[in-house]
Amino acid sequence: MTLLSDFSCEILTFFKTPIEMTHHTGLKTPAHLDESEYRMKLQGYDQAVIEVAKIRDYLLSPAHPVGRFKAAFFAAFGYNEDNWQQLETDLRLLVESEEARECRSSRHGPKYEVRGFLKGPNGKSVEVVTVWIIRKGENVPRFITAYPGERP
Repeated sequence: MTLLSDFSCEILTFFKTPIEMTHHTGLKTPAHLDESEYRMKLQGYDQAVIEVAKIRDYLLSPAHPVGRFKAAFFAAFGYNEDNWQQLETDLRLLVESEEARECRSSRHGPKYEVRGFLKGPNGKSVEVVTVWIIRKGENVPRFITAYPGERP
């Protein structure tokens, strides 16, 4: 489940067709509308939930079966299990400063992608993609994952 949820927005972005896209209200929109019209600040970003286990025991864990690959990526920018609080802080700053785009609706609620740059503890900058969900019946986003991003 974790592996699938990690890549759900990335896969959707890769396979998205130019015919239509879904707005966060569930309405289909014509392809001629610019996707940027559907960007916004992530609702409730100031109360975002980021579980310690997602950061320390997954993204930054060199021992996690899936997360170890992400841990190696983040280590190149100075993040590790000992300074996990810095990554949490930097992710909060990212979601506060960048716009979100809905990338998928699931039975649990809509998922959003927020792209931006992090400046790691070693001073190097990198673009990352973060994925968030606002569960049905809740008003705050929950952090799902982060992975390397690329600018075209």
